[in-house]
Amino acid sequence: MTTTTRVRLCAPARSADLVAFVNEQKRLPRVDDARAASHYRGWVLPYVMLIHELCPSVAR
Repeated sequence: MTTTTRVRLCAPARSADLVAFVNEQKRLPRVDDARAASHYRGWVLPYVMLIHELCPSVAR
């Protein structure tokens, strides 16, 4: 394969809209939801922020 040849190995993943989920459900997604929390781009960031708020000794 040359440097000018590009091969698409798989289709780009479409992430679910975290903001739309929170607006609709009034909560953050959970692992046991019908659509797993990991399907939402940036899903873990709010949880990390909450952990830092509860436990300030955790390194940033």
